[in-house]
Amino acid sequence: MYRFEVVISTLPMLAVLCAVPDAKALPDFPEWRGDGISFEAFQPPDSDFVVSDQAPLLDSEIHGYEGPVVVALPIRRYVAPTDADGYLLSPDELVERGLLSATATLRVLAYDVDIATATNQGYGDRTQRAGDRGWDVAGDCDGDRIVDELWPENDRVLLNGALIGTLNGYDSAWQVNEFEIPISELKFPAAPGQTAENTITIEVDTLNAGVLLSDGGVGCNWWYVKIDWIALQFAATAPVVVVHGIRSNAASMAGLAAGLESEGLITESVNLSELPLPATLTADWATCSTKEPYNNSVVESVRQLREQITSIAESYGSRTVRIVGHSKGGLDGRAFIASLFVEPLPVAIGEMDGQPVSASLSVDSLVTLNTPHRGSLLADLGVAQRRVLWGNTNPAPEFGALLAFAAGKFEGSYYCDLTAQRAWDRVQASHIYSTQAASIATNADGDADFALDVAEAAGFPGGTSAANIMYNLVGRLQSVEVQVDPVFNAPDLVTIRTTLNTTTEPNDAVVPVASAALYPLLEGIGAWHHMSVASPQNGAAIALDAQDPLTGVLDWTVR
Repeated sequence: MYRFEVVISTLPMLAVLCAVPDAKALPDFPEWRGDGISFEAFQPPDSDFVVSDQAPLLDSEIHGYEGPVVVALPIRRYVAPTDADGYLLSPDELVERGLLSATATLRVLAYDVDIATATNQGYGDRTQRAGDRGWDVAGDCDGDRIVDELWPENDRVLLNGALIGTLNGYDSAWQVNEFEIPISELKFPAAPGQTAENTITIEVDTLNAGVLLSDGGVGCNWWYVKIDWIALQFAATAPVVVVHGIRSNAASMAGLAAGLESEGLITESVNLSELPLPATLTADWATCSTKEPYNNSVVESVRQLREQITSIAESYGSRTVRIVGHSKGGLDGRAFIASLFVEPLPVAIGEMDGQPVSASLSVDSLVTLNTPHRGSLLADLGVAQRRVLWGNTNPAPEFGALLAFAAGKFEGSYYCDLTAQRAWDRVQASHIYSTQAASIATNADGDADFALDVAEAAGFPGGTSAANIMYNLVGRLQSVEVQVDPVFNAPDLVTIRTTLNTTTEPNDAVVPVASAALYPLLEGIGAWHHMSVASPQNGAAIALDAQDPLTGVLDWTVR
């Protein structure tokens, strides 16, 4: 069923609604050209508000013989798989999940649609032409001075060849016509980066095309219509970008992405590279100075995310994305969101009459999986080991020194940004404002016996023994302190002191729950260790939570 509505514009509105923003500002799109009411009265052109304002025959008085008006509206927004003709394979499922609007709205701004004007009450649209043809009898189409039996104006509107209704309006007046169309009848791109065209056809004065005239002729072009612009609008949930953690890549997030996709979401995973180790050890390197690029891995990750997520958004034709970040990927994702407020990113999300449409990229939501928002003391131990190496010092024979050397085996550009103080300082300085956020913070010890059994440690590098060592180490560490004492004519003495908790605090064998639980927690995600938490099951759990706005922590629906 089609639902047809009419929105009548009034003159006092025009001065406000027809204003055009600075062309250099975002969003950026071709300037409105017409004398009715601007399409911006509804919203600026977007990937889900596709407009044509300058197609052939727009802004012209069109009679039936001069038409039809044909406009192709290009949709770049990739939503889901389609058939060979561009129609979605499972639109009902997407609508049921709240990931896609049930209908699309077609808007047509039309002038002088005479559905209620009788042909014998004047010369209709031919008044100005009467002297040219000698028409001096109202309703006389063939010029024989005999009134012809003509019909009121009837302008048919078709979408991709299917009739969806007729234009409504009044003599010498602008009117916005709205048609509600089942989303299943809209064409979408078959793959990211492609475009689907939806053709709108307006046939003018169709009832009089075959009317029998008094002189025996057939057909009369009596009425005309002027179309200012045509627009299609729908709603679809944003694509999800999965961001991996340290010593990882997009492939390691395949299970999580598959879980998200199993519940109807479209996902892309990024690959972030780490800066190489410095060739020469320096004081800046050893002390985590921000002057050393190597010590600012979050900054480097944000630089890469700004490139890769821009490309993803443009490919999917979406000015918004959602981020799911595992481990340090959550810190990187948060810092990326904050960077958008400092330096907005323009994304090309579609086109309008052959010209690009751009908008500022935004992130609707952030989900962090066992992210060390308050840092990881394992990183603090690693930085302590750096200090020992750089100064050619003698480590004091304490427990902390041994741990520091063990941590040094995993040296990387992420150490400094994952220390407790640096991570928390960055979180407090990175404002994400209205971006919806949620966290997953798991305790690998599901049965609370302070030991990880074979099932709880499944998939952990090094097996169950390594998992238990790490679980107890992370759970017992409370603080790490480094003290350097100069020694005359000898290497400095470095003392690494560790303060331990009296009990093993909940953790995932890498990150404490207290560090990961920054945002509201998603329920139902329990005993997973740091490497297994990015699982298909948890991807599906995130998606299902986001599709239930009544009970979920998240809300990714368009309802």
